[in-house]
Amino acid sequence: MNEDLIHKHMQAILEDVELSKNKTTFNFVDTSIEEKLSHQALAKAMKDNVDVAVQLPDNDNRIFLSKAKNKALAKFDEELGGQYRCTGFFWYPPGSYCGWHTNADLEGERTYFVWSPEDGKSFFRYYDAKNETIVTEPEQKGITVRKFSTSKDEPFWHCVGSYTNRVSIGYMEIKND
Repeated sequence: MNEDLIHKHMQAILEDVELSKNKTTFNFVDTSIEEKLSHQALAKAMKDNVDVAVQLPDNDNRIFLSKAKNKALAKFDEELGGQYRCTGFFWYPPGSYCGWHTNADLEGERTYFVWSPEDGKSFFRYYDAKNETIVTEPEQKGITVRKFSTSKDEPFWHCVGSYTNRVSIGYMEIKND
């Protein structure tokens, strides 16, 4: 994927998000991000075999943004030439999270473009099965590009937390088998 394209289009995409944010009220009820994204929460998600975060109650409080209504995102998709499918477009207000999940229901290589206005106030967390440890990667101010693979045979357990505004756009290459 041409990562220069996302940098070219990100400002316009974020301006459209800004318009959406003005029309959305975030019901900030739960402040327990670390509890929701803990080792105990991972164990529960593993036991319940969670592919998509919303399968478990109280495992996701991010805001799903409309891909169809964001004209800049549509233009970016067009420039990708139909080679990639947008798998998610999310706004994480301060205090939001996406709990442990694998995305194994849709196998393949994922690329996420993440924007954050502050250093170290949002993070990507995953379970390193080989070393049996949880790894937390703080995100930097600006755009972070993250790639990982999902599969049923080797689930990639991951989650996200944010103490600032955070926007993420996920893509997956379309395979023509």
